[in-house]
Amino acid sequence: MNFTLSLIIDVLVEIRTIKRFPTLQHFVTAGLMTDAELKTYETVDAPHGKWWVPLVWVSNLLKKCQEEKVIDSVLLKCLMKEVLSFRLGLVMLIVYDWMSIPLVYTQIFDGFTDE
Repeated sequence: MNFTLSLIIDVLVEIRTIKRFPTLQHFVTAGLMTDAELKTYETVDAPHGKWWVPLVWVSNLLKKCQEEKVIDSVLLKCLMKEVLSFRLGLVMLIVYDWMSIPLVYTQIFDGFTDE
């Protein structure tokens, strides 16, 4: 999850993160990703971004934990709900970065809501 959030911020939002992690290998060096995860991540062919890959890994690990009786179905449902909530937050970051709202519209809206 740390890797996913860092990757989204890296690519879309924060210039300081880009400087801190200029390549994916820097995520491995920082301990946010293992060498095996990096190799797997690099093999994924996704023309529109790979930000979702670590979320799939988490979902698969949670399902495996349920199958091995480490967690029950109630806890699995609760944890998956949190993963989906986290995913929604990432999608919102992408949308906010993708769509630029001109400052004039926010000022007009503020003018209508001020009392």
